Amino acid sequence: MDRIKGGNILAKRELSAGGLSIEKGPQISRNRLKRLFLAVGVSTVGAATLAACGSSSGAASTATTAASSSTAASSSSGMPDLAYFKGKTIDLQAPDKPGGDGDLSTREIAPALAQVLHATVNVSNHPGAGGVVQANGLYTTSPDGLTLGVVHLGPIIMADALGLASGLKADMTKFSWIGNITAQPFVIGTQPNDGITTFAQLAKVTSPNTVIGSTTDEGPNAVIYSVFGIDHRFLFGYPNSGSEKQGFLANQGQNWNSFAGVVDPMVKGGQMRALAITSVPSIPAMQQVFKGVPTISHEVTALGLKLTSTQKDALDGITLYAEYFATVAAPPGLSAGKLETLRTAFAEAMKMASTQALAAKSNQPQYYVSGQNTASAVQSMLTDSQALASFKSNS
Repeated sequence: MDRIKGGNILAKRELSAGGLSIEKGPQISRNRLKRLFLAVGVSTVGAATLAACGSSSGAASTATTAASSSTAASSSSGMPDLAYFKGKTIDLQAPDKPGGDGDLSTREIAPALAQVLHATVNVSNHPGAGGVVQANGLYTTSPDGLTLGVVHLGPIIMADALGLASGLKADMTKFSWIGNITAQPFVIGTQPNDGITTFAQLAKVTSPNTVIGSTTDEGPNAVIYSVFGIDHRFLFGYPNSGSEKQGFLANQGQNWNSFAGVVDPMVKGGQMRALAITSVPSIPAMQQVFKGVPTISHEVTALGLKLTSTQKDALDGITLYAEYFATVAAPPGLSAGKLETLRTAFAEAMKMASTQALAAKSNQPQYYVSGQNTASAVQSMLTDSQALASFKSNS
């Protein structure tokens, strides 16, 4: 792996009820901030997702049927094709197996979406290649509004830029984007008893670090480790976060670098030491778990690193991509009326008290972005992907 010395000035994002606030580092450009505001333009709706249900893999599915109750959406404002969806069955695809992060986000939104649309929502699982299998399948599905999917939008764009999204055929600019559910700050973690207590110490290690994870995780690893000059060897072969956890507990790797909602229980239980995080999580309880853990941008400043523009954009991109971890989409070509209806229904579903009650049972940082702003953010992510292309894995 090439050692690229340098650093990063990331925008520090803290999510609040009022929206997105950005505290910029001293070197981040005004144009960069302007582009982030235009791309993200969001309001947050609280913390996080429904605990998984279902026990089988592959094409496993769970149905959520609309209930007649006083909490159901009573207005069709912004939903011109609501009548089309009433009584229909919607296939809502998850990009991984039951219990995975994308599956949790999918099951979080399914009940409320069914309620708003007066429809039945089946959650089906389509795992493979960090979400690429599901994205490819959704991309070629008929755009009738009855097949939707939760896409690992940011991680797929990142993996594709790094040459890790093997077999990707879907064009992310052409999906009918409905809205974003989940953000996942990326965490650098290590074995609690390996003698490494700070990120600065990790940055000085000269021998290769063995890192457990999946293709979805390798994008941030390839960039962060390269920019900080940390040699690593990535261990593929872990199909989901559960197997990654078991591998880490069995001491198969020195580092397990993954998303905050995944490693939070490990850090909380003292089974992992968190060394750095890309941004502050939105969940107050999770903020307590990672209290005192520095952001990557802080470590750049603390280590006195000087970045090239490519390195800055790549590290900024990681934070932006992590915010679009679980994003609802319909196939390309969905009619304007159906798309408007689904976007409005999704926005209402994300705000419902029932969704928030379910979200409190899980630990996926929730981050609502409208479908329109998601589509704009895709363009920003693709721009950043040009910077990411120079960072390659040594796996």
